[in-house]
Formats: sequence, C-alpha cells, structure tokens
Amino acid sequence: MRKIETSKPFAFFLELLLVIFFFAISATIILQVYASAIQKNQFDHDRRKAMLFAQNVIEGNQDLNTIQKEYDQNFENEGNYFQVEIVESNEDFPHYTLCIWQDEQLLVEYSLYTGEDYE
Repeated sequence: MRKIETSKPFAFFLELLLVIFFFAISATIILQVYASAIQKNQFDHDRRKAMLFAQNVIEGNQDLNTIQKEYDQNFENEGNYFQVEIVESNEDFPHYTLCIWQDEQLLVEYSLYTGEDYE
C-alpha cells in the first residue's frame, strides 16, 4: 500500500481552519451567555423599581379604591411603563392582590390585607 502524503502547508491550513472554527464557536457561546446576563440584569432592575413603587403605594396608607383610581392607568417611570392592578381575591375575607406588570410580564405581586374600621 501506498501512503498518502500531505504537504506541510495543507496540514497547517487545516489546523488553522480548526482553530478559527473553535474560536468562532467559543465566541458565539460567550455572546449568548452575555446577552442572557444582560436580560436578567434588566429584569431585576425593573423588578427592583416596581418593588419600590409597590412599597410606596402600600405604605402610603391610602384607601384601596383611591389607589385603584389613581393608578388605573399605566404609570410611567423613567421611560418604563408599569401597569398597576389591584384585584380582589376573596369576597369573604378582605384580601387584595397588587400586581405590577411591564410589557406583558409580571414583575411584582403583593398580597394586601385590609382590617376592619373600629370607631
């Protein structure tokens, strides 16, 4: 049998192609991980702002009807729109849920309990 000999420039070219292919695949994977990290960071940033907003609403000791009327529209905060909903969860027990949405994605969901007025 005869051995097939390859020339050294062809072997070098083949090795160079493999190295370029490896680095291209590595760069693609790194970019995907980086893009995913940026998305998670943006979601956490929006969620943090929504939590602060919800905390201010809850600690304001306002009547729930007033809150619902005031924040029934979308709330604009630095270019981001928050949609605030207050949903009555149970008619027997005064329990409400404060939901803050942004771009069809739920950011924050808090349970609100109202006590009875004693005079």
